[in-house]
Amino acid sequence: MKRYELLKKRREVQETLEPTGNQEKIVLKMLRAGKTVSRFTVRPYGIERLSDRIFKLKARGFKIDTIMIRKNNKNFANYKLGA
Repeated sequence: MKRYELLKKRREVQETLEPTGNQEKIVLKMLRAGKTVSRFTVRPYGIERLSDRIFKLKARGFKIDTIMIRKNNKNFANYKLGA
């Protein structure tokens, strides 16, 4: 694949992603509903950097617990709203 094709494909992907503020709202809404949030549950919403969204929500004062799960020698983080 040539460079311009890669850049075009990258631009198309970026256009499908939600703006950062909306991504935080989506994640917060899921957490408040009592759901456990992982990168797999938010991917349909176009959220690629879940850990960054969680970091920003924690910085705003939300108590979010991190649960590490190990599958196939890989670590996956799940997040849940703490009490």
